[in-house]
Amino acid sequence: MERARASITERLEQLAADLVAENLGGESVRRDLRGPGAQRRTHDFDVNLSTGRVIALEVTTAAVERAVETSAATRKLAAARFPSLTHHWGLTARHPSEEERGPQIKMLAKHADVLLHRLEVAGVSCFDTENPGSAPAIEDPDALAAAQTLAEFGVFAGRQFLPVGAGESASVPLSLVSSVIVDNEDLNGAVSREALANLAKLEEATADGRHLFVWVDPSLSGPELAMFTGNVPPVAPKLPASIETVWAGTLENGPDGLKAQRLWRISPPASWEVLLGPDLLRVGP
Repeated sequence: MERARASITERLEQLAADLVAENLGGESVRRDLRGPGAQRRTHDFDVNLSTGRVIALEVTTAAVERAVETSAATRKLAAARFPSLTHHWGLTARHPSEEERGPQIKMLAKHADVLLHRLEVAGVSCFDTENPGSAPAIEDPDALAAAQTLAEFGVFAGRQFLPVGAGESASVPLSLVSSVIVDNEDLNGAVSREALANLAKLEEATADGRHLFVWVDPSLSGPELAMFTGNVPPVAPKLPASIETVWAGTLENGPDGLKAQRLWRISPPASWEVLLGPDLLRVGP
């Protein structure tokens, strides 16, 4: 798992460096090497521009760690199978945030087979403990207790969607939803936090300029949605004086692997610049 995570991190770092080099007209050279001989507190890349300038580039990801972990657990749950059920079920829970921990997926994986089976035995095909009017009331006490237990695990709604075929076992995918108010200042806040967290490496660099590239993870739903909808902050983020430019990007999965979906750039006191073209560069699987 750790090796796979490191591989993804390196791919994202290289993609970011390629995007910066492509847009500035230069070539990237990795500085932060892994393994024996690696130097501590070294920035990730030098970007050597055609003008002769050298840009020190540090690449990071702004994310809510618990949401990243929940997303990984959700994918595992989607691959699990539940032999006691007659139907495939789709469940819904709140997306984790910095304030909310999100669903207890380990408990759900352990007990969903029994709990959903109790609903099926009672003839319950859907439930919603947060919005009672959107699903029929559950009259059976045992089924009601099962739905309440699922709610304790963080699952507030569920619905059957297909009968299980011969020789199959049911799947129970979990969807995560969030109520997000798009505040473009959230992006500035995320960028400012990452700038402070990565300042030491950049300040120690010998370079003509210092840039920070921030991948905005979907777990940071406010800033990510602001970028997706083009909700550009009207003012610049607060950055240390030694960081001249910050790049912000979001990702999507394409047929050839991960690719940049949105790419913004700011060099205070100038405003945010939206760099169009989500197909700028890709990194293979």
